Amino acid sequence: MSGANSIQDASIKLEVFSFGFTKSFFFSVFRKEPSMLTTQEKLKIYDLRDKQMSFAEIGTILNKPKSTISTFLLRNPINNIRINCLNCGEGFVPLSGNRIKRFCCKKCRQAYKNARRKTDLSLKKVFVCEECGVVFIASKYKKRRFCSRECFQSFESRRWNKANERL
Repeated sequence: MSGANSIQDASIKLEVFSFGFTKSFFFSVFRKEPSMLTTQEKLKIYDLRDKQMSFAEIGTILNKPKSTISTFLLRNPINNIRINCLNCGEGFVPLSGNRIKRFCCKKCRQAYKNARRKTDLSLKKVFVCEECGVVFIASKYKKRRFCSRECFQSFESRRWNKANERL
C-alpha cells in the first residue's frame, strides 16, 4: 500500500509542479531556441557549400554559429554536389556524412598523403654524415648520424678494431 501511495503522491507533486507552465514556456527557459535562417541565408549556405567551404568559414561569412550551419546542412543535405578529387582531379558525388570528402577513393587519399610526405620540406632536416662528411636530408623525427649503411658499417668496424687493439 505504501508503494501505491508514493506513486500517487509523486503524480500529485508532478501535477502541482507542471500546473501553470506551458510547453513553450518550458522550452524557452530550459532550451535555447535555434537561430532562424532566412531564405536568402539558406541559399547562400548552399552556394558556399558548393564552393567546398567549411561550416566555420560559412558561419563567419554569415555571422552565424558553426553549429547552426552544420545542423542546417545535415538536416537539409545537398544531394547533387560534385567535388573534385585532390589527387586525380576526377569529379565525384560524396556520400552523406559529417566530413567534407576530398578524395574519390582510398587509393587516391593514400597516394596524395605519400606524395606530400616525400616532398614536404617542413618534415625534413639537414644532417652531416659522421663518417664521410656528406650533407644529406632525412626525416626530422629521426636522429640520423650516417648517410648510408656502408658509412655506418665502416664506422663500427673501425670502432671495433680500436676496442680490440686495447685488449
